[in-house]
Amino acid sequence: MKQGIKKLKLRKQHAIYLVVFMLTGAAILASKAPNIAIHAASSDYMYLSPSSGSHSAGSTFTVQIKENSYTDTVNAVQADLTYPTAKLQFVSTSLSGTAFGVTASNTGGSGNISIALGTIAAVSGDKLVATVTFKALASGTANVTFKNSSAVLSSTTNQNVAVAFNGGTYTIPGTTTPPPPSPTPSPTPHPSPTPPPSSGSTKSTPPPPPATSIAPKNNPKPVTIPDNSQVELNEQATVQTTPTNTGQVTKIEYYLNDKKVATVTQAPYNYSVDTTNMRNGTYKLTTKTYYQDGQVAAKNTSVIVKNPFGWNQFRLQARHYFAYVVIIILLIGFGTWYLIQRRGDQYLNSHMGGTPTSSGGPGNEPTAHVGTM
Repeated sequence: MKQGIKKLKLRKQHAIYLVVFMLTGAAILASKAPNIAIHAASSDYMYLSPSSGSHSAGSTFTVQIKENSYTDTVNAVQADLTYPTAKLQFVSTSLSGTAFGVTASNTGGSGNISIALGTIAAVSGDKLVATVTFKALASGTANVTFKNSSAVLSSTTNQNVAVAFNGGTYTIPGTTTPPPPSPTPSPTPHPSPTPPPSSGSTKSTPPPPPATSIAPKNNPKPVTIPDNSQVELNEQATVQTTPTNTGQVTKIEYYLNDKKVATVTQAPYNYSVDTTNMRNGTYKLTTKTYYQDGQVAAKNTSVIVKNPFGWNQFRLQARHYFAYVVIIILLIGFGTWYLIQRRGDQYLNSHMGGTPTSSGGPGNEPTAHVGTM
């Protein structure tokens, strides 16, 4: 009987120990929960803002695509979205206010939106990528989601650092808007006679400038640069040219400040420029594409070289301004010599009574005066 009472007391003690252990573990987890939530909130991700809303059929509304990079600096984003064409209609994409000023692609329609942007200077934090305008078509719920091809690229590793892509859900209440009445067909006019071709030869329409991109050495992914834009570089980079019709291209020439630096006659058309050996300043980079029909498409870009100032940069600057330095030294030397000569003449005139004249010739003997005795 005593042994049974002793076993019962031990079981009660074990139960008490178990309850205390569970309560202690729960308290520890509760104290760690805020830190876990903060760590999750500090991850890199892409999202839609607002993520929900109610819009009547026939109205338009905008949705912002944003990326939030807390742990990395990024320099490129790829936002690929899908939407239901029965509920929504793609209207336009605006890049106003975006943190990524270089556009690689920007398309939308047929249930898909693809936006690829980049920037030369890396960014971090909560940044605007683009603003998309939709038109609500039919009542129901429309889900706008990110595709698996979406990415936020790190500026240091060139890898996707986004851990989540949060889409949006938008409600369209009410009934669908009735379609507008079909217009009354107008009578088909009689075709006017085609004028005869002129005897002179006509020149084909000039082709559009080919797409040009720059891939810095430390970020090998090419970034498309628009015409007449500016790019800052302080490293080696590759200029890549992609014509719309490669089969009709005969050659592509590259110019720096109107001086031809490279000629490429076959794909891939690229030119490597090492800005570390260039003097700081702004250079005009011109790409000329020659076609078989004689057409030439030119594209200009301003390359701003910003190297850290050191011995190499001092040497480049000194060599560039060498002629000016020599001219200044010569002018200073001539001016100094002229002043010395002039001061010397003034000294002689004031202390020697002017320039001495020669004597001893006939008729110039000194006259002797003899006193009377």
